[in-house]
Amino acid sequence: MRFDLDGMPVHFPYAAIYPEQHAYMGELKRALDARGHALLEMPTGTGKTAALISLITSYSLANPSRPLRLIYCTRTVHEMEKTLAELRLLFAHLPPAASRSLLALGLSSRKNLCVHPQASAAAARDSVDTACRRLTASWVRERAASDPESTPLCEFYETFDRAAAGGDLASLMPPGVYTLADLRALGRQRRICPYFLARQMVKYANVVVYSYQYLLDPKVASIVSREMQKECVVVFDEAHNIDNVCIEALSVSIRKQTLEGAERNLRRISQEIDRFKATDANRLRAEYNRLVDGLAQRGNLPISDAWLANPALPDDILKEAVPGNIRRAEHFLAVLRRLVRFLDGRLETENVENEMPVAFVASIHSQAGIDQKMLRFCYDRLHSLMMTLEITDKDEFMHIQTICDFATLIGTYTRGFSIIIEPYDERMPDIRDPVIQLSCHDASLAVRPVFDRFETVVITSGTLSPIDLYPRLLNFNPVISRSFTMSLTRDCICPMVLTRGSDQLPVSTKFDMRSDPGVVRNYGRLLLEMASAVPDGIVCFFVSYSYMDGIVNSWHEMGILQDIMQHKLVFIETPDVVETTLALDNYRKACDCGRGAVFFSVARARYGVDYDETFSPVVKPATVRTVLSLALSRTWPVHQLDVKNAFLHGTLSETVYCSQPAGFVDLSRPDMVCRLNKSLYGLKQAPRAWYSRFATFLLTLGFTEAKSDTSLFIYRRGDETAYLLLYVDDIVLTASSQQLLQSVIFSLQQEFAMKDFGQLHHFLGVTVEPRPSGLLLHQRQYALDILELAGMTDCKPCSTPVDTQAKLSADLGDPVADPTAYRSLAGALQYLIFTRPDLTYAVQQVCLHMHDPRESHLAALKHLLRYVRGTVDLGLVLHRSSTAELVVYTDADWAGCPDTRRSTSGYAVFLGVNLVSWSSKRQPVVSRSSAEA
Repeated sequence: MRFDLDGMPVHFPYAAIYPEQHAYMGELKRALDARGHALLEMPTGTGKTAALISLITSYSLANPSRPLRLIYCTRTVHEMEKTLAELRLLFAHLPPAASRSLLALGLSSRKNLCVHPQASAAAARDSVDTACRRLTASWVRERAASDPESTPLCEFYETFDRAAAGGDLASLMPPGVYTLADLRALGRQRRICPYFLARQMVKYANVVVYSYQYLLDPKVASIVSREMQKECVVVFDEAHNIDNVCIEALSVSIRKQTLEGAERNLRRISQEIDRFKATDANRLRAEYNRLVDGLAQRGNLPISDAWLANPALPDDILKEAVPGNIRRAEHFLAVLRRLVRFLDGRLETENVENEMPVAFVASIHSQAGIDQKMLRFCYDRLHSLMMTLEITDKDEFMHIQTICDFATLIGTYTRGFSIIIEPYDERMPDIRDPVIQLSCHDASLAVRPVFDRFETVVITSGTLSPIDLYPRLLNFNPVISRSFTMSLTRDCICPMVLTRGSDQLPVSTKFDMRSDPGVVRNYGRLLLEMASAVPDGIVCFFVSYSYMDGIVNSWHEMGILQDIMQHKLVFIETPDVVETTLALDNYRKACDCGRGAVFFSVARARYGVDYDETFSPVVKPATVRTVLSLALSRTWPVHQLDVKNAFLHGTLSETVYCSQPAGFVDLSRPDMVCRLNKSLYGLKQAPRAWYSRFATFLLTLGFTEAKSDTSLFIYRRGDETAYLLLYVDDIVLTASSQQLLQSVIFSLQQEFAMKDFGQLHHFLGVTVEPRPSGLLLHQRQYALDILELAGMTDCKPCSTPVDTQAKLSADLGDPVADPTAYRSLAGALQYLIFTRPDLTYAVQQVCLHMHDPRESHLAALKHLLRYVRGTVDLGLVLHRSSTAELVVYTDADWAGCPDTRRSTSGYAVFLGVNLVSWSSKRQPVVSRSSAEA
């Protein structure tokens, strides 16, 4: 739709607009007219994103003499994709001339954009960055020019470099909206690097969508966002915790492990210096001369050599020469060694200490002989040295970079920070775990350059309470500050909780009450009264199919069902997909004709059906751990296999129809449908059809299905044994001999298009790493993805998964603002238990309250995520065991749940010395004694 707002035409991608959106746009327009900042709060679900991008885009089109660019900052990649989807919808509603001239794109890390087959296969983000630098660094490309056969390069980056040199990038990315998936597809199609292409096109795009860190973290912002013009509108969406993001961007933690890693880094750098002295001393001399001229030249580096920039130095300091006593590489390493030794000595304290940066720098100067200016330039001096030494594996040098980051911050800022030294974690006072925490107290330090640089910054969220606190926290003066409320044109939402029937008897679907005749009768009477009064449709949910069958039969015997059908038609969901589809269609028709209807449905997924991913049995985590433990103890080879186009191998057992595919429509019979002869991707039956096909073939090879897990297939012939685990198209195969293993693989490859990846290294998101003592199973990348989803990648870690002083109850605290986000994070954490038994109880506790999460539950969830952040490298170690004895440990508390007084049971199952199964679960009934629990 198009409407007029204060004399300006606004293009909006929907046919109707909420009153809140119209008022929101009006305030936003006033902020743009005043060229000032805005602070706007509007409830979740009212369409802030659509209102923002519509108004700002329309404002730019209506004022061609003042073209504005939109920088839209989100917290997660998922939110970024949703914003780009809204932009695509908006561009489709713009006038053709306008949409053909606008470019919008998303920008994320190499991990999310890389299309190089080898580099993108790395599990961690830092590993992808390192793999990329090994293929694109300027010195690597120089080496490849003289020795192309032994020096691999990235063909995608080479295409980008040629296009950039020829000024032909714009033709490679025509106007439009590019999501991350679109960029990857474009990269594969044009054989060009989507990451560097997006980095370069950011300068020309009308709308850029990326994460907070690209503007708020100085180390990243000075690389990616340094060329953004002042005439930009910056939007921080969901910015209720923007102060935490700013503080964490300038906070640093140093532990014993950090110092030990820094020592290893310094030894490696020293070895590289000695090697360059013997082979290419001119590079070290050239670096020395460059440092005499100052650091500002770093902006002329090739884009592939860009490094995380200095976290603190302003531009005027960058023009200074580096202090003479750290220009030579050997002298700089000596300074860093003294600094590491000083910090190591400060960690030996027995008491909590708190110092200001001035006092801390003074103690460094007196004890280590390092002055403030030397500290200030540590980060950039390290960057210059690592570039000179042609070091590409940056992820291995994170420890020494942390030390230099710390040094630069304390050498630059005298206020807004404090250095806290804690010898023990207060939650575990008996275990020594010293830490030096450089804590930033002033959120405005990170965000001030954004307010100073751009003429309009919009901070918006569903919850900015109290809204008048944010200008003081971030030290800015908004020209517009307003909070909007949600309004409804009518009372269309009326939640009601029924606890008693018309005869005042209690009613509930609890297991011990649901079959009571009085409860069944009261629910039937309630539905009858509603059916006689409600003119539209009614959906009645039941807890299970068996319960629904019992209730419907009881209502039929009582005559209630016949009374209901006098008012409305009744349709019932069944396990059969076709029957349910027909019932839903007829229910809609009955509602459309004005009479309405009643639809009986089940409020949970059907047995064997996962609507999002699969429609077939999948392997259980305990089965995977058990098989790997057995294979390890028996020194069996374990291989990983992958089936290409697995779902296309399936044979349909049902009759399935689909509409005619686009481009193949029979114009003479457009209303006809196609009958499928084989399985297709996107079909609900496809996973089960593939499973049946694969299982049938394995049975012909002599395999049998395990009774406890239908995705485990076992082969036994005499002394020969093999185990095969199946998860859709991913397969793990182990056998008692290499000959049997290869024989099974050969048979599978003869039947299916299958690839053997060799030794198992990655399965179901779990990384499998060989160790001298056995195998390490970990989910480091998955844990980092959860932290990124929660916006807690840089949070302060804690040492326990639960707060031992807190006791969660169902109604403690106010309801959370976004229960969907809570459920998403709690659900994601459940899969992390695959390799993390230490999280089991904590995850069980936060999942208990997914139906009605409160602030206390959210605090417990964040506490758990902080623990995950500090233990992200932990996993499950499987050892070679001389015994296969099963040992089970189990215990329970007594009436531990404060709401139901039910007990919580837990168990751990060991196969030999290896932990293979564990659980923590609240009991379904109340225990009357500790012995019964």
